[in-house]
Amino acid sequence: MASYAKDKPADFTNSIERVAIVGAGGTVGSHVSNALLQTGKHTITALTRLGSTNNLPNGIIVAPVDYNDESTLIAALKNQQFLIITMAPNAPKDTHSKLVQAAAKARVSYIMPNGYAGDIEQVTLGEDTLLGPIAKANREEIERLGMKWITVCCGFWFDYSLAGGESRFGFDFDKKTLTLYDDGNVKNSSSTLAQVGRAVAKVLSSKELPDDKDDDSLTVSNFHNRAAYLNSFVVSQRDLFESVKRVTGTSDADWTVTHESSKKRYEDGMAQVKRGDMSGFSKLLYARAFFPEDPSDLSAKAQNELLSLPKEDLDEATKDGIALVEVLKGRNLEAKLSMPSNIKINGVAIIGAGLGGTALALALHRQSIPCRIFEARGDNSDILSSGATLTPNGCRVLDELGILSRLEDKSYICEYTATKDADDKTVRKTRIGSNSYPCYRLYRLALLKEMKAALAEKNVPIFYGLKLERIISDTSEGVVFQVGGRTESAALVIGSDGIHSTLRRHITDLVPVYTNLLCVYGHIPTESVKWPGRDFAAGCTVLGKPGGLFMVPEVADGSDLMVGTQFAYPETDRKGWKALASDPASLAALLRKDYDEWHDTAQHAIDELCKRPESILCWPFYAMPKLPSWSSSSGNVITIGDAAHAKPASSGQGVYQALEDAFSLAKVLSGEWNDESLPSVLGTWQWWRQDKIDRIHEMMRVTNMMRSSEGERSKMRQAVGENQSSKVDMQLLNDLDLDTLEAKLAEQRKT
Repeated sequence: MASYAKDKPADFTNSIERVAIVGAGGTVGSHVSNALLQTGKHTITALTRLGSTNNLPNGIIVAPVDYNDESTLIAALKNQQFLIITMAPNAPKDTHSKLVQAAAKARVSYIMPNGYAGDIEQVTLGEDTLLGPIAKANREEIERLGMKWITVCCGFWFDYSLAGGESRFGFDFDKKTLTLYDDGNVKNSSSTLAQVGRAVAKVLSSKELPDDKDDDSLTVSNFHNRAAYLNSFVVSQRDLFESVKRVTGTSDADWTVTHESSKKRYEDGMAQVKRGDMSGFSKLLYARAFFPEDPSDLSAKAQNELLSLPKEDLDEATKDGIALVEVLKGRNLEAKLSMPSNIKINGVAIIGAGLGGTALALALHRQSIPCRIFEARGDNSDILSSGATLTPNGCRVLDELGILSRLEDKSYICEYTATKDADDKTVRKTRIGSNSYPCYRLYRLALLKEMKAALAEKNVPIFYGLKLERIISDTSEGVVFQVGGRTESAALVIGSDGIHSTLRRHITDLVPVYTNLLCVYGHIPTESVKWPGRDFAAGCTVLGKPGGLFMVPEVADGSDLMVGTQFAYPETDRKGWKALASDPASLAALLRKDYDEWHDTAQHAIDELCKRPESILCWPFYAMPKLPSWSSSSGNVITIGDAAHAKPASSGQGVYQALEDAFSLAKVLSGEWNDESLPSVLGTWQWWRQDKIDRIHEMMRVTNMMRSSEGERSKMRQAVGENQSSKVDMQLLNDLDLDTLEAKLAEQRKT
């Protein structure tokens, strides 16, 4: 690469004209953006999250992006010369890398990585504050991908640190208290936010390269893979205190001053962080920078003169800092009133990569909410040998998530299901499709593979072999939890980890209850039985004296048929259930119980299944008692699917209920709710979902009665009445009824 502009092609423009910035409305990003605009030399494009409501200065081009869709990042960065990244320290860990990789593919030449802090050459200080290794990795990635970086070493942001509370420069202006680190005389470098903006603008407004070897003017190339050093002041806390008193017209008598060891304060802050309490981070960060033997002092390296930066007045900067106190209070209030901003920064952790968990991840991604999944099992350990029924509601959800079209060649598609009597006559034909969607039936594993493939396409990560062990803390700041021996954090943790959910223990002591029903089933080739009519193999239940024998196609051409029955069976423990499941002879014997009381068609199906004992499976039906709450008191730990409301599989509704949970919850979380109102909002969502679950339980009651033995069936009919006993509201299969939920939530917004 040529070192001088004179050696470049004739069309080379020796300036940085096109600049993209991430975080243009943020604490430091807003000052950088304004300073760049004031030069009049740059076209500035701000990358913003889809749906962002940030107000940006006039003159900035807004490019909405989805951080989970690299193509949107590449499109926004195309033709840009310089990318400036400004992000909060608690932004999702992979966001910086996503931006860098997209910039490389968009052929961006320069990146200013996230940082804007202390000296990158003070390695020990960087390691102690936890920021150094992250910043170093960011710079190395930029170089590795063939781009150049320029970072800013400015020390603490003066005005922000003065206004930011006792954990930073030690001042609490409301209480008029000051905490001095040690004796308060250690000097530290800091820069006003305006000075940082001016420095960045100066670098980017310089020529990109020197004209020739005799050109010694400031150029961008002076900073290739280097830091630009600056400061506004090198002052101690006592210096600041004197300035504060001058500006506020107060004296020592008006203030309460205490001392604390910087090293103890650092250790206390680090202990908080290790416990998952991130409020300790600013404490350890600032305390470490005031260590007497190794402070954050940039005075020897500051390039203020080279960057033509003005000399600032300490008292004027102090006035600005004190004025910022009220602004930061407003920001904190705004943050509390915008729970989704916390979710979009810290993301959602999903426990369980089953159908509910993967659907939730797709639904959250659709709402531009970052998420990741933790799954206890390995990548290739999915064992889902039964099928899933997708009624119109489930189909609608999967259609919205872009999955349904991927299932057509894997699914048996039907509109009706039949009920036959012991004479093989149809006694009931029930429509299970709708005008919008038919009913799909396919293997659960086939569905799950498509869900996971879609997540991989959207770069939503699944971490395998990491079982949730416990919730460490659950506060308004978010959730810290332990998975597979490591500590993770997120704004929300949502458990879709099944009927024996580990996460649910954080919310309730209630456990699943056995329903005294066992299902024994398996798969046979459809053609192996000579059926009296085609509709038997198209999905039906044959009623006989012993109960109901159900047949459900599992593949698109109907050639693979699930056959099974359910009956009363005493409960055993998990070891006992496992032993039964691994004993084909016992399962075959259970199928053949009361064999002579079945009629010919049912006997033929049972015979074919017993010819394949290795394919016979069992499913003890457990259900969850109605939970008082599906979420923790903070609203930050939530259960969905079987973890919240498991029901016997006889209802055939478990999968689509989990899909409805996932889809509707993602819509709720995308709304403007704060951390105080979120529990109430989740309560409304649970009320709406519980109404549907209660109606599903009624459907389950009717189904279980129908599949019971003839004697039990007669008793149940007498107990509830002939008309009531078989009444099922099939509309609940066809209607998501989001309007009711949205109306209730709208009422809450008003209050």
